[in-house]
Amino acid sequence: MEGCNFSDKTTKILANFVTTWPGRKVGPRNLGTIANETGSAPPLVWIFNSAHEFPALAAALGPDQPLIALRSLNAACRIDKLMTWDERLVAKVYAQEIAPFLGTGSFFIGGNCQGATIASELARVLLLSGCDIRGFLAMEWVDLPPLPLEATLMFGAESELHNPFLRALDPVPIWRRIYAQHHVRILPGQHGFYFSPENIPALAGHIKTALATHRDPKRSRRAALSSVGLPDVVQAVQILSVDLPAKVRVNLNEDVLVLWDSHFSCLPHREIAQVVRLETGRIQLRFAAPLTVGTWTLQFFRCRPDVGPTSWAGDTKNYYQVEIIDGIRNA
Repeated sequence: MEGCNFSDKTTKILANFVTTWPGRKVGPRNLGTIANETGSAPPLVWIFNSAHEFPALAAALGPDQPLIALRSLNAACRIDKLMTWDERLVAKVYAQEIAPFLGTGSFFIGGNCQGATIASELARVLLLSGCDIRGFLAMEWVDLPPLPLEATLMFGAESELHNPFLRALDPVPIWRRIYAQHHVRILPGQHGFYFSPENIPALAGHIKTALATHRDPKRSRRAALSSVGLPDVVQAVQILSVDLPAKVRVNLNEDVLVLWDSHFSCLPHREIAQVVRLETGRIQLRFAAPLTVGTWTLQFFRCRPDVGPTSWAGDTKNYYQVEIIDGIRNA
């Protein structure tokens, strides 16, 4: 494949990263490691970026909290070549590694920085397979896909590059729709130093709170939000008007999230579509195409503010491929 070129070689690189990590290895490829294995609490699966983070968090959480560690693609792939599809592939591999170990019990999933993106993809894979995930945690990453889970989102008080609130951004309207509930937590310090001795107590404290106060997630079995008349090729930033089939309904208290995933990076384009109810009774979605030319994968998610995705299982399996072209050059 393009980008990271995920392969057996990449698997070996990831295995080498975790070889020296303390704890028992998990999975047929030895890509996971568990600490605090005898603890009685539901396990926390966490995707880490480097070796020192895992033992630091395991110690701070305490012996009653099992912690299953996996490694992000940081340093395994060039960041400028990393794509969403790389993360989805490694998430599928990780699901094969840990699902037999987790069995039918409940657990949580989280990750920091690049690990958060893989954690979200791993959550998608395991949820679709019927696993009992009770909550999602992410540190220092804004652009994540919809999940029908309660989410705790953590950012550094001095992290100007990763904390959206230090960049005059407002991701809260999106977060209110893509998660069953979300909580923002601010960590002391700056990016890369949250696992240090002076900062790890605050990080562990927020994680412990998230694990102890979660609500049991609700699962929806509604059909996917399919569309008709979606073109295969559109111009950059073009406003699209897409009709929904007559049998498809969007309730008055629902919004529709439009999620574009790029085939050449790991940065998505997201927006809330305008839902137009025509005099004929049909429903139309209006939204903008991405700015960057290339191949994109498009998904639609029905959502309710402060409730989250309302047809997640169907929507997350429903994809459309669209080619974005230069509107000026092709006008």
